Amino acid sequence: MGKYLLANPGGQVELKYQPQGVAFIAALRQRHCSQGHAWSMDFGVVASTFCPICGEKGKRDFDKMLMMAGRQGGKTRWGTLGAVLEASMPGSYGWVTAPTYRDLLDFVEPAFFAQVPQGWIDEGDWNVSDRLLVLPNGARVAFRSLEDPQAVRGPTLDWWLMDEACKVSGVAHEVGDAMLAIKQGVEILTTTPRGEDWVWEKVWCLAEQGVPGYWAAKWKSTDNPTMSREYVENKRATMSPEMFEQEYEAGIVTFQGAIYGSNMIEPCVLDDTTKEGYEELRKWLPEWPAINPARSCVVGLDPGSDHPFAGVAAVATEKGLVIFGEYEERQKPAMLHAQSLKSMVGGLSPRWGCDRSQPQTMIELAQHGIFAVGAENSVLAGIERVKSWLVSRRIIFVKSRTKRLVSGLKTYRWADTEKNDGSTGVQQPYKYKDDLPDAFRYLLMTWPHLPEAPEVEQGVRDLSKLDSKSRAEIERMLRHEGATKDKIADGVGEFYGDDYPEESGNYFEEFYA
Repeated sequence: MGKYLLANPGGQVELKYQPQGVAFIAALRQRHCSQGHAWSMDFGVVASTFCPICGEKGKRDFDKMLMMAGRQGGKTRWGTLGAVLEASMPGSYGWVTAPTYRDLLDFVEPAFFAQVPQGWIDEGDWNVSDRLLVLPNGARVAFRSLEDPQAVRGPTLDWWLMDEACKVSGVAHEVGDAMLAIKQGVEILTTTPRGEDWVWEKVWCLAEQGVPGYWAAKWKSTDNPTMSREYVENKRATMSPEMFEQEYEAGIVTFQGAIYGSNMIEPCVLDDTTKEGYEELRKWLPEWPAINPARSCVVGLDPGSDHPFAGVAAVATEKGLVIFGEYEERQKPAMLHAQSLKSMVGGLSPRWGCDRSQPQTMIELAQHGIFAVGAENSVLAGIERVKSWLVSRRIIFVKSRTKRLVSGLKTYRWADTEKNDGSTGVQQPYKYKDDLPDAFRYLLMTWPHLPEAPEVEQGVRDLSKLDSKSRAEIERMLRHEGATKDKIADGVGEFYGDDYPEESGNYFEEFYA
Protein backbone atom coordinates (compact mmCIF):
# COMPACT_ATOMS: atom_id res chain seq x y z
CA MET A 1 0.00 0.00 0.00
CA GLY A 2 1.39 3.40 -0.95
CA LYS A 3 0.53 6.95 -0.09
CA TYR A 4 0.52 9.75 -2.65
CA LEU A 5 1.92 12.87 -1.03
CA LEU A 6 0.00 15.33 -3.19
CA ALA A 7 -3.46 13.91 -2.49
CA ASN A 8 -6.24 16.18 -1.24
CA PRO A 9 -6.20 16.10 2.58
CA GLY A 10 -9.53 17.92 2.95
CA GLY A 11 -11.72 15.59 0.93
CA GLN A 12 -13.45 18.45 -0.89
CA VAL A 13 -12.51 20.55 -3.93
CA GLU A 14 -13.10 24.30 -3.93
CA LEU A 15 -13.51 25.77 -7.40
CA LYS A 16 -14.23 29.29 -8.56
CA TYR A 17 -17.11 29.58 -11.00
CA GLN A 18 -16.14 28.89 -14.59
CA PRO A 19 -19.18 28.38 -16.87
CA GLN A 20 -17.64 25.96 -19.37
CA GLY A 21 -16.25 23.76 -16.62
CA VAL A 22 -19.59 23.68 -14.81
CA ALA A 23 -21.30 22.80 -18.11
CA PHE A 24 -18.80 19.95 -18.60
CA ILE A 25 -19.62 18.37 -15.22
CA ALA A 26 -23.35 18.72 -15.93
CA ALA A 27 -22.96 17.05 -19.33
CA LEU A 28 -20.85 14.27 -17.80
CA ARG A 29 -23.75 13.43 -15.46
CA GLN A 30 -26.45 13.33 -18.13
CA ARG A 31 -28.14 9.97 -18.85
CA HIS A 32 -31.15 8.82 -20.88
CA CYS A 33 -33.05 5.60 -21.55
CA SER A 34 -34.83 4.21 -24.60
CA GLN A 35 -38.19 5.26 -23.14
CA GLY A 36 -37.24 8.91 -23.57
CA HIS A 37 -36.57 9.61 -19.91
CA ALA A 38 -33.60 11.82 -19.03
CA TRP A 39 -31.93 12.45 -15.70
CA SER A 40 -28.79 13.83 -14.10
CA MET A 41 -26.90 11.07 -12.37
CA ASP A 42 -25.14 11.54 -9.04
CA PHE A 43 -21.65 10.14 -8.71
CA GLY A 44 -20.44 8.14 -5.70
CA VAL A 45 -21.08 4.87 -3.92
CA VAL A 46 -24.87 5.09 -4.09
CA ALA A 47 -24.91 6.26 -7.72
CA SER A 48 -27.12 4.36 -10.10
CA THR A 49 -27.11 4.30 -13.90
CA PHE A 50 -30.70 3.01 -13.96
CA CYS A 51 -33.60 5.25 -14.94
CA PRO A 52 -35.39 6.52 -11.81
CA ILE A 53 -38.74 6.33 -13.64
CA CYS A 54 -38.82 3.05 -15.57
CA GLY A 55 -35.81 1.26 -14.04
CA GLU A 56 -34.17 0.66 -17.44
CA LYS A 57 -30.37 0.89 -17.58
CA GLY A 58 -29.46 4.27 -18.98
CA LYS A 59 -26.86 5.46 -21.44
CA ARG A 60 -24.62 8.50 -21.42
CA ASP A 61 -25.78 11.53 -23.34
CA PHE A 62 -22.14 12.20 -24.31
CA ASP A 63 -19.30 9.75 -24.74
CA LYS A 64 -16.88 12.09 -26.58
CA MET A 65 -16.18 15.22 -24.57
CA LEU A 66 -13.66 17.93 -25.45
CA MET A 67 -12.43 20.99 -23.57
CA MET A 68 -10.15 23.35 -25.49
CA ALA A 69 -8.70 26.32 -23.67
CA GLY A 70 -5.70 28.61 -23.64
CA ARG A 71 -2.72 27.94 -21.42
CA GLN A 72 -3.53 27.94 -17.70
CA GLY A 73 -7.20 28.08 -18.64
CA GLY A 74 -8.05 25.36 -16.14
CA LYS A 75 -8.86 22.61 -18.65
CA THR A 76 -6.62 20.01 -16.95
CA ARG A 77 -8.20 20.85 -13.58
CA TRP A 78 -11.70 20.27 -14.92
CA GLY A 79 -10.68 17.20 -16.91
CA THR A 80 -9.05 15.49 -13.93
CA LEU A 81 -12.02 16.43 -11.75
CA GLY A 82 -14.24 14.62 -14.22
CA ALA A 83 -11.89 11.63 -14.00
CA VAL A 84 -12.08 11.65 -10.19
CA LEU A 85 -15.90 11.68 -10.36
CA GLU A 86 -15.84 8.75 -12.77
CA ALA A 87 -13.49 6.90 -10.40
CA SER A 88 -16.04 7.35 -7.59
CA MET A 89 -18.20 4.78 -9.36
CA PRO A 90 -17.69 1.36 -7.65
CA GLY A 91 -15.75 -1.18 -9.71
CA SER A 92 -15.02 1.21 -12.56
CA TYR A 93 -11.76 1.22 -14.51
CA GLY A 94 -10.24 4.24 -16.24
CA TRP A 95 -7.04 5.61 -17.70
CA VAL A 96 -5.42 9.00 -17.08
CA THR A 97 -3.09 9.69 -20.02
CA ALA A 98 -0.73 12.33 -21.39
CA PRO A 99 1.36 12.71 -24.58
CA THR A 100 4.62 11.80 -22.81
CA TYR A 101 5.69 10.16 -19.58
CA ARG A 102 7.19 13.44 -18.44
CA ASP A 103 3.90 15.31 -19.04
CA LEU A 104 2.11 12.59 -17.12
CA LEU A 105 4.34 12.83 -14.04
CA ASP A 106 4.82 16.60 -14.04
CA PHE A 107 1.30 17.84 -14.75
CA VAL A 108 -1.57 15.41 -15.20
CA GLU A 109 -1.00 12.92 -12.40
CA PRO A 110 -0.48 15.64 -9.74
CA ALA A 111 -3.62 17.46 -10.97
CA PHE A 112 -5.64 14.23 -10.57
CA PHE A 113 -4.34 13.39 -7.09
CA ALA A 114 -4.79 16.96 -5.88
CA GLN A 115 -8.54 16.35 -6.16
CA VAL A 116 -8.65 12.83 -4.70
CA PRO A 117 -9.56 12.70 -0.97
CA GLN A 118 -6.61 11.50 1.08
CA GLY A 119 -8.87 8.94 2.72
CA TRP A 120 -9.35 7.19 -0.62
CA ILE A 121 -5.59 6.76 -0.89
CA ASP A 122 -5.10 5.67 2.74
CA GLU A 123 -7.77 2.98 2.46
CA GLY A 124 -6.83 1.96 -1.06
CA ASP A 125 -3.58 0.98 -2.73
CA TRP A 126 -1.17 3.06 -4.80
CA ASN A 127 1.27 0.94 -6.83
CA VAL A 128 4.05 3.35 -7.74
CA SER A 129 5.91 1.07 -10.15
CA ASP A 130 2.78 0.16 -12.14
CA ARG A 131 1.25 3.65 -11.78
CA LEU A 132 -1.99 1.97 -10.72
CA LEU A 133 -4.38 3.31 -8.07
CA VAL A 134 -6.95 0.94 -6.53
CA LEU A 135 -9.62 2.73 -4.49
CA PRO A 136 -11.64 1.37 -1.57
CA ASN A 137 -14.74 1.11 -3.79
CA GLY A 138 -12.93 -1.29 -6.11
CA ALA A 139 -12.36 1.32 -8.81
CA ARG A 140 -9.01 1.26 -10.60
CA VAL A 141 -7.16 4.17 -12.20
CA ALA A 142 -4.10 3.55 -14.38
CA PHE A 143 -1.71 6.32 -15.46
CA ARG A 144 -0.22 5.88 -18.94
CA SER A 145 1.78 7.82 -21.53
CA LEU A 146 0.77 7.79 -25.21
CA GLU A 147 4.20 8.05 -26.82
CA ASP A 148 3.86 4.69 -28.59
CA PRO A 149 0.49 4.61 -30.44
CA GLN A 150 0.52 0.82 -30.81
CA ALA A 151 0.99 0.38 -27.05
CA VAL A 152 -2.41 2.00 -26.44
CA ARG A 153 -4.09 -1.37 -26.25
CA GLY A 154 -5.52 -2.59 -23.01
CA PRO A 155 -8.55 -3.78 -21.09
CA THR A 156 -12.12 -2.61 -21.37
CA LEU A 157 -12.48 0.87 -19.90
CA ASP A 158 -15.32 2.87 -18.37
CA TRP A 159 -13.57 6.18 -19.01
CA TRP A 160 -10.42 7.63 -20.51
CA LEU A 161 -8.87 11.06 -19.88
CA MET A 162 -6.45 12.33 -22.55
CA ASP A 163 -4.67 15.54 -21.58
CA GLU A 164 -3.12 17.77 -24.30
CA ALA A 165 -4.82 15.65 -26.93
CA CYS A 166 -3.50 17.75 -29.83
CA LYS A 167 0.03 16.60 -28.99
CA VAL A 168 -1.07 12.95 -29.20
CA SER A 169 -0.96 10.97 -32.44
CA GLY A 170 -4.33 10.45 -34.10
CA VAL A 171 -3.32 6.80 -34.46
CA ALA A 172 -3.09 6.48 -30.66
CA HIS A 173 -6.62 7.83 -30.40
CA GLU A 174 -7.95 5.38 -32.98
CA VAL A 175 -6.24 2.41 -31.36
CA GLY A 176 -7.23 3.29 -27.79
CA ASP A 177 -10.81 4.29 -28.58
CA ALA A 178 -11.76 0.62 -28.95
CA MET A 179 -11.17 0.10 -25.22
CA LEU A 180 -14.34 2.10 -24.51
CA ALA A 181 -16.62 0.31 -26.96
CA ILE A 182 -18.00 -2.54 -24.84
CA LYS A 183 -19.01 -0.43 -21.83
CA GLN A 184 -19.82 2.63 -23.94
CA GLY A 185 -17.33 4.54 -21.84
CA VAL A 186 -16.62 8.25 -21.95
CA GLU A 187 -13.59 9.85 -23.54
CA ILE A 188 -12.55 13.16 -21.97
CA LEU A 189 -10.13 15.24 -24.06
CA THR A 190 -8.46 18.41 -22.79
CA THR A 191 -6.06 20.44 -24.90
CA THR A 192 -4.71 23.70 -26.20
CA PRO A 193 -5.67 23.72 -29.92
CA ARG A 194 -3.06 23.22 -32.62
CA GLY A 195 -4.88 24.05 -35.80
CA GLU A 196 -7.20 21.87 -37.86
CA ASP A 197 -5.83 18.53 -36.65
CA TRP A 198 -7.58 15.24 -35.77
CA VAL A 199 -9.02 16.69 -32.54
CA TRP A 200 -10.62 19.52 -34.50
CA GLU A 201 -11.88 17.23 -37.27
CA LYS A 202 -13.02 14.17 -35.31
CA VAL A 203 -14.40 15.77 -32.15
CA TRP A 204 -14.79 19.56 -32.31
CA CYS A 205 -16.48 19.71 -35.72
CA LEU A 206 -18.85 16.85 -34.88
CA ALA A 207 -19.85 18.49 -31.61
CA GLU A 208 -20.46 21.79 -33.43
CA GLN A 209 -22.68 19.95 -35.90
CA GLY A 210 -24.72 18.49 -33.04
CA VAL A 211 -23.81 14.87 -33.75
CA PRO A 212 -25.28 12.74 -30.92
CA GLY A 213 -22.75 11.75 -28.26
CA TYR A 214 -20.33 14.64 -28.92
CA TRP A 215 -19.86 17.58 -26.56
CA ALA A 216 -17.24 20.35 -26.73
CA ALA A 217 -16.42 23.69 -25.14
CA LYS A 218 -13.73 26.28 -25.84
CA TRP A 219 -12.58 29.23 -23.78
CA LYS A 220 -9.75 31.71 -23.39
CA SER A 221 -7.07 31.81 -20.72
CA THR A 222 -8.61 35.02 -19.41
CA ASP A 223 -11.89 33.17 -18.79
CA ASN A 224 -10.14 31.38 -15.94
CA PRO A 225 -11.08 33.46 -12.87
CA THR A 226 -7.68 32.77 -11.28
CA MET A 227 -5.62 33.90 -14.29
CA SER A 228 -3.64 37.15 -13.98
CA ARG A 229 -4.79 39.63 -16.62
CA GLU A 230 -1.45 41.46 -16.41
CA TYR A 231 0.40 38.24 -17.24
CA VAL A 232 -1.79 37.60 -20.28
CA GLU A 233 -1.36 41.14 -21.59
CA ASN A 234 2.41 40.81 -21.21
CA LYS A 235 2.29 37.66 -23.33
CA ARG A 236 0.13 39.43 -25.90
CA ALA A 237 2.81 42.12 -26.24
CA THR A 238 5.75 39.70 -26.52
CA MET A 239 4.37 36.82 -28.65
CA SER A 240 3.45 36.65 -32.33
CA PRO A 241 -0.30 37.22 -32.91
CA GLU A 242 -0.74 33.69 -34.27
CA MET A 243 0.96 32.00 -31.34
CA PHE A 244 -0.84 34.18 -28.79
CA GLU A 245 -4.20 33.38 -30.36
CA GLN A 246 -3.47 29.67 -30.15
CA GLU A 247 -1.89 29.54 -26.70
CA TYR A 248 -4.05 32.06 -24.81
CA GLU A 249 -7.14 32.69 -26.93
CA ALA A 250 -7.68 29.00 -27.80
CA GLY A 251 -7.96 29.95 -31.45
CA ILE A 252 -8.05 27.25 -34.15
CA VAL A 253 -5.11 28.72 -36.04
CA THR A 254 -2.19 27.39 -38.01
CA PHE A 255 0.53 27.86 -35.44
CA GLN A 256 4.26 28.51 -35.74
CA GLY A 257 5.10 24.81 -36.01
CA ALA A 258 3.43 24.77 -39.42
CA ILE A 259 5.66 23.73 -42.30
CA TYR A 260 3.90 25.97 -44.83
CA GLY A 261 0.98 27.62 -43.03
CA SER A 262 -1.89 29.79 -44.22
CA ASN A 263 0.32 32.79 -44.97
CA MET A 264 2.23 30.80 -47.57
CA ILE A 265 -0.72 28.82 -48.96
CA GLU A 266 -3.61 31.30 -49.19
CA PRO A 267 -2.01 33.70 -51.73
CA CYS A 268 -1.69 30.75 -54.12
CA VAL A 269 -5.37 29.67 -53.87
CA LEU A 270 -7.80 30.92 -56.51
CA ASP A 271 -11.49 30.70 -55.67
CA ASP A 272 -12.89 29.82 -59.07
CA THR A 273 -16.47 30.01 -57.72
CA THR A 274 -16.25 33.82 -57.63
CA LYS A 275 -16.20 36.12 -60.64
CA GLU A 276 -12.82 37.61 -59.71
CA GLY A 277 -11.25 34.22 -59.05
CA TYR A 278 -12.60 32.74 -62.27
CA GLU A 279 -11.31 35.66 -64.32
CA GLU A 280 -7.87 35.38 -62.71
CA LEU A 281 -7.82 31.62 -63.38
CA ARG A 282 -8.58 32.31 -67.06
CA LYS A 283 -5.45 34.48 -67.19
CA TRP A 284 -3.45 31.41 -66.20
CA LEU A 285 -5.47 28.92 -68.20
CA PRO A 286 -7.49 30.69 -70.93
CA GLU A 287 -9.39 27.56 -71.98
CA TRP A 288 -10.63 26.77 -68.42
CA PRO A 289 -12.65 24.76 -67.46
CA ALA A 290 -11.36 22.74 -70.41
CA ILE A 291 -7.63 22.00 -70.53
CA ASN A 292 -5.74 21.85 -73.81
CA PRO A 293 -4.49 18.22 -74.13
CA ALA A 294 -1.27 19.55 -75.65
CA ARG A 295 -0.28 21.08 -72.31
CA SER A 296 2.32 19.37 -70.15
CA CYS A 297 0.81 17.60 -67.17
CA VAL A 298 2.33 15.91 -64.12
CA VAL A 299 0.72 13.83 -61.37
CA GLY A 300 2.30 13.01 -58.01
CA LEU A 301 1.30 9.74 -56.32
CA ASP A 302 1.60 8.65 -52.70
CA PRO A 303 0.46 4.99 -52.62
CA GLY A 304 -0.99 3.50 -49.47
CA SER A 305 -2.71 0.40 -48.19
CA ASP A 306 -3.10 1.13 -44.46
CA HIS A 307 -3.43 4.85 -45.28
CA PRO A 308 -5.12 6.64 -48.21
CA PHE A 309 -3.74 6.37 -51.75
CA ALA A 310 -3.30 10.00 -52.80
CA GLY A 311 -2.74 11.74 -56.12
CA VAL A 312 -2.35 15.41 -57.12
CA ALA A 313 -2.47 16.71 -60.71
CA ALA A 314 -0.97 19.87 -62.23
CA VAL A 315 -0.79 21.38 -65.70
CA ALA A 316 1.88 23.77 -66.97
CA THR A 317 1.02 27.24 -68.26
CA GLU A 318 3.01 30.28 -69.30
CA LYS A 319 2.52 31.77 -65.82
CA GLY A 320 3.39 28.60 -63.89
CA LEU A 321 1.74 25.43 -62.60
CA VAL A 322 -2.00 25.10 -62.04
CA ILE A 323 -3.03 22.42 -59.52
CA PHE A 324 -6.40 21.24 -60.80
CA GLY A 325 -7.05 17.80 -59.32
CA GLU A 326 -6.78 15.68 -56.18
CA TYR A 327 -7.49 12.02 -55.43
CA GLU A 328 -7.63 10.32 -52.02
CA GLU A 329 -9.07 6.84 -51.48
CA ARG A 330 -8.16 3.86 -49.34
CA GLN A 331 -8.45 0.07 -49.45
CA LYS A 332 -8.93 -0.25 -53.20
CA PRO A 333 -7.01 -2.41 -55.69
CA ALA A 334 -4.54 -0.80 -58.08
CA MET A 335 -6.96 -1.24 -60.98
CA LEU A 336 -9.61 0.99 -59.38
CA HIS A 337 -7.01 3.57 -58.32
CA ALA A 338 -5.76 3.67 -61.92
CA GLN A 339 -9.26 4.17 -63.31
CA SER A 340 -9.99 7.06 -60.96
CA LEU A 341 -6.64 8.73 -61.60
CA LYS A 342 -7.12 8.55 -65.38
CA SER A 343 -10.58 10.06 -64.96
CA MET A 344 -9.08 12.91 -62.91
CA VAL A 345 -6.68 13.96 -65.71
CA GLY A 346 -9.19 13.47 -68.52
CA GLY A 347 -7.61 13.59 -71.99
CA LEU A 348 -4.19 14.76 -70.77
CA SER A 349 -1.07 12.63 -71.07
CA PRO A 350 0.67 13.19 -67.76
CA ARG A 351 4.07 12.30 -66.46
CA TRP A 352 3.41 10.17 -63.37
CA GLY A 353 5.73 10.52 -60.36
CA CYS A 354 5.48 8.05 -57.50
CA ASP A 355 7.22 7.58 -54.15
CA ARG A 356 10.26 5.60 -55.29
CA SER A 357 10.09 3.37 -52.23
CA GLN A 358 6.92 1.79 -53.68
CA PRO A 359 8.22 -0.28 -56.65
CA GLN A 360 5.54 -2.97 -56.30
CA THR A 361 2.76 -0.39 -56.58
CA MET A 362 4.43 1.09 -59.68
CA ILE A 363 4.51 -2.38 -61.26
CA GLU A 364 0.82 -2.91 -60.51
CA LEU A 365 -0.14 0.52 -61.86
CA ALA A 366 1.84 -0.14 -65.04
CA GLN A 367 -0.39 -3.13 -65.74
CA HIS A 368 -3.28 -0.67 -65.95
CA GLY A 369 -1.61 1.91 -68.15
CA ILE A 370 0.04 4.19 -65.58
CA PHE A 371 3.80 4.11 -66.04
CA ALA A 372 5.21 6.02 -63.10
CA VAL A 373 8.79 7.07 -62.46
CA GLY A 374 10.28 7.00 -58.99
CA ALA A 375 10.23 10.46 -57.44
CA GLU A 376 12.87 11.58 -54.95
CA ASN A 377 11.37 10.88 -51.52
CA SER A 378 13.67 12.94 -49.31
CA VAL A 379 11.17 14.72 -47.07
CA LEU A 380 13.29 17.76 -46.26
CA ALA A 381 14.44 18.26 -49.86
CA GLY A 382 10.85 17.95 -51.06
CA ILE A 383 9.57 20.43 -48.51
CA GLU A 384 12.14 22.99 -49.67
CA ARG A 385 11.07 22.41 -53.29
CA VAL A 386 7.43 23.03 -52.33
CA LYS A 387 8.36 26.22 -50.47
CA SER A 388 10.25 27.54 -53.48
CA TRP A 389 7.13 27.21 -55.64
CA LEU A 390 4.83 28.74 -53.05
CA VAL A 391 7.08 31.72 -52.32
CA SER A 392 7.65 32.42 -56.02
CA ARG A 393 3.86 32.54 -56.61
CA ARG A 394 4.42 30.55 -59.81
CA ILE A 395 1.78 28.04 -58.74
CA ILE A 396 -1.95 28.24 -58.03
CA PHE A 397 -4.53 25.86 -56.58
CA VAL A 398 -8.02 25.72 -58.09
CA LYS A 399 -10.00 25.94 -54.87
CA SER A 400 -13.08 23.97 -55.96
CA ARG A 401 -10.93 21.00 -56.98
CA THR A 402 -8.22 20.97 -54.30
CA LYS A 403 -10.01 21.62 -50.99
CA ARG A 404 -8.55 18.62 -49.14
CA LEU A 405 -5.05 19.30 -50.46
CA VAL A 406 -5.17 22.97 -49.43
CA SER A 407 -6.48 22.03 -45.98
CA GLY A 408 -3.75 19.41 -45.58
CA LEU A 409 -1.00 21.84 -46.62
CA LYS A 410 -2.19 24.43 -44.11
CA THR A 411 -2.13 21.96 -41.22
CA TYR A 412 1.05 20.16 -42.30
CA ARG A 413 3.35 20.71 -39.33
CA TRP A 414 6.49 19.46 -37.67
CA ALA A 415 6.07 16.69 -35.12
CA ASP A 416 7.07 17.30 -31.52
CA THR A 417 10.28 15.22 -31.32
CA GLU A 418 11.36 16.28 -27.85
CA LYS A 419 12.45 13.28 -25.78
CA ASN A 420 12.11 12.65 -22.06
CA ASP A 421 15.69 13.79 -21.47
CA GLY A 422 15.00 17.14 -23.14
CA SER A 423 16.85 16.35 -26.38
CA THR A 424 15.18 16.41 -29.79
CA GLY A 425 15.11 13.68 -32.39
CA VAL A 426 15.17 13.85 -36.17
CA GLN A 427 12.85 16.55 -37.53
CA GLN A 428 9.86 14.92 -39.20
CA PRO A 429 6.37 16.08 -40.21
CA TYR A 430 3.44 15.17 -37.97
CA LYS A 431 1.70 12.16 -39.49
CA TYR A 432 -1.84 13.38 -39.96
CA LYS A 433 -3.63 14.28 -43.19
CA ASP A 434 -0.23 14.13 -44.90
CA ASP A 435 -1.09 11.87 -47.86
CA LEU A 436 -2.12 14.63 -50.28
CA PRO A 437 0.75 16.94 -49.17
CA ASP A 438 3.14 14.02 -49.80
CA ALA A 439 1.66 13.41 -53.26
CA PHE A 440 2.04 17.13 -54.00
CA ARG A 441 5.66 16.93 -52.91
CA TYR A 442 6.29 14.00 -55.29
CA LEU A 443 4.62 15.98 -58.07
CA LEU A 444 7.07 18.86 -57.72
CA MET A 445 10.05 16.51 -57.34
CA THR A 446 9.01 14.90 -60.64
CA TRP A 447 8.54 18.21 -62.51
CA PRO A 448 11.88 18.92 -64.22
CA HIS A 449 11.93 22.68 -63.69
CA LEU A 450 12.31 25.01 -60.73
CA PRO A 451 10.18 28.15 -60.53
CA GLU A 452 11.58 31.45 -61.69
CA ALA A 453 12.68 33.61 -58.79
CA PRO A 454 10.27 36.45 -57.97
CA GLU A 455 11.34 39.79 -59.30
CA VAL A 456 12.93 42.01 -56.68
CA GLU A 457 13.32 45.70 -57.31
CA GLN A 458 16.92 46.66 -56.73
CA GLY A 459 17.62 50.02 -55.15
CA VAL A 460 20.39 52.31 -56.37
CA ARG A 461 23.09 52.88 -53.80
CA ASP A 462 25.04 56.13 -53.60
CA LEU A 463 28.65 54.89 -53.61
CA SER A 464 30.06 58.38 -53.05
CA LYS A 465 29.06 58.14 -49.38
CA LEU A 466 31.29 55.08 -48.81
CA ASP A 467 34.95 55.06 -47.85
CA SER A 468 37.43 54.63 -50.74
CA LYS A 469 38.24 50.97 -49.97
CA SER A 470 34.58 49.84 -49.81
CA ARG A 471 33.72 51.88 -52.91
CA ALA A 472 36.60 50.32 -54.88
CA GLU A 473 35.53 46.79 -53.86
CA ILE A 474 31.89 47.35 -54.90
CA GLU A 475 32.95 48.93 -58.21
CA ARG A 476 35.17 45.90 -58.90
CA MET A 477 32.24 43.52 -58.25
CA LEU A 478 29.97 45.56 -60.51
CA ARG A 479 32.53 45.28 -63.33
CA HIS A 480 32.51 41.51 -62.90
CA GLU A 481 28.73 41.25 -63.35
CA GLY A 482 29.31 41.11 -67.08
CA ALA A 483 30.56 37.51 -66.90
CA THR A 484 28.69 35.21 -69.28
CA LYS A 485 26.10 32.79 -67.88
CA ASP A 486 27.94 29.71 -69.18
CA LYS A 487 31.10 30.72 -67.42
CA ILE A 488 29.21 31.16 -64.16
CA ALA A 489 27.50 27.80 -64.66
CA ASP A 490 30.86 26.14 -65.31
CA GLY A 491 32.17 27.44 -62.03
CA VAL A 492 34.71 29.56 -63.85
CA GLY A 493 34.58 33.14 -64.94
CA GLU A 494 36.78 36.13 -64.86
CA PHE A 495 38.79 34.76 -61.96
CA TYR A 496 40.52 32.35 -64.32
CA GLY A 497 39.94 34.08 -67.66
CA ASP A 498 41.96 36.60 -69.60
CA ASP A 499 39.04 38.66 -70.88
CA TYR A 500 38.66 41.06 -67.98
CA PRO A 501 39.13 44.76 -68.69
CA GLU A 502 42.70 45.97 -68.79
CA GLU A 503 42.01 48.83 -66.41
CA SER A 504 40.91 46.44 -63.62
CA GLY A 505 44.52 45.29 -63.13
CA ASN A 506 45.66 41.90 -61.93
CA TYR A 507 43.24 40.18 -59.51
CA PHE A 508 45.95 38.79 -57.27
CA GLU A 509 47.50 42.23 -57.03
CA GLU A 510 44.11 43.61 -55.99
CA PHE A 511 43.59 40.93 -53.34
CA TYR A 512 47.00 41.12 -51.74
CA ALA A 513 48.00 44.71 -52.30
